Amino acid sequence: MKSCAIILRYLALAIVLFAFGCEDTRYSTKPRQRPGPYPLETEISLSPDGQYISFITTDTVIPENSGIYRARLSNPLREKLVSGDSYHSPAISFDNQRLAFLEKGRIRYYLLSSKTIIPSVLPDSFASIIFINDSQLVAHRDSSLFLVDESRSAVTFLFRGWDPTLLSRGNFIYIAGNRMNYRIMAGNVFGDTTLLQTVVSDAVVHWATKLSSFNRIAYGVEWFEQKYIYSVIPGQDFIYIDSSLHAKPYLVAFDMILFTGIDGRIYSSDFDGELSVPFVPEAGGDTQ
Repeated sequence: MKSCAIILRYLALAIVLFAFGCEDTRYSTKPRQRPGPYPLETEISLSPDGQYISFITTDTVIPENSGIYRARLSNPLREKLVSGDSYHSPAISFDNQRLAFLEKGRIRYYLLSSKTIIPSVLPDSFASIIFINDSQLVAHRDSSLFLVDESRSAVTFLFRGWDPTLLSRGNFIYIAGNRMNYRIMAGNVFGDTTLLQTVVSDAVVHWATKLSSFNRIAYGVEWFEQKYIYSVIPGQDFIYIDSSLHAKPYLVAFDMILFTGIDGRIYSSDFDGELSVPFVPEAGGDTQ
C-alpha cells in the first residue's frame, strides 16, 4: 500500500508540472544548486525605500546566530537586528527606524535607535504583516486581510485574500481567488481593488510582488512541499525562474528577484531566469 501511495503522489506531481508547462514559456537550463552548510534565510521583505531587505535566519548549528537580519541591496552584508528563533514576517517601516515582526503570531516592534522590542497593544494573532504607511499595517490571517491601526487599537477587515506585499504608500499586492482561477490583485487602505493578473493553476499561488514603477510581477506557486517561482509582465507569457523549498520570492528591482536557494542562502535571479547566483557581497547586489 505504501508503494502505491508513493506512485500516486509522483503521478500527481507530474500532472501539475504538465499544467505549469501550459502557462510557461520555458524551464530553466541552469545548473541545479546543491545543499550547503549555510544558515537558512527565508521570508524576504523589501523596505519601502527599496534599499534594504529584511529576512529570517535560522541556524541549527549555531542557534545564537538565528534571528531577524537586514541587508542593503547595493552591498548585501548581513546585519543582525533581533536574536531569536520564533519570529516571522519581518517588515521595515517607511523611516527605516522600526521593524515590525510576528512572534508566535503576535505583533512586535523593534526600535533600531534604542534596540528595544515593544509589544503591540492588540491581542490579535496573524500569519503575516507589512507596513502600509507610517502608523498602520496590513495583516493576513485565515485568507482575510486586515488594516491594523495601533494608535486606535483597531483591527479592521479589508477583504478576502492572502500574502500581502507592499506596492507603495497605502497600496499593496495580494492573492485572491481559488483553484484554477487565482488572481494577483492590488488593493489599498480604503478597500479599493484592481486585478493585475490571473493565474490558472492547480497549485496554490502565493507571494506576488511588484514594484510601483514597473509593470513586472514575480510570484510563487506551491504543490505540497514543492515550490516554483515565476515572473510575468501582464499580458505576456509566464517565465519559470527556479524552484525552492521555501516560500516568498521577491521582486526587489527591475531585473532582480530574490528567493531562498536550495542550499538555504538567498539567491538573486534576473527577471528572465537566465542566471541565479548567491546574494552575497562578492556576487554583486547591483540594483541597476
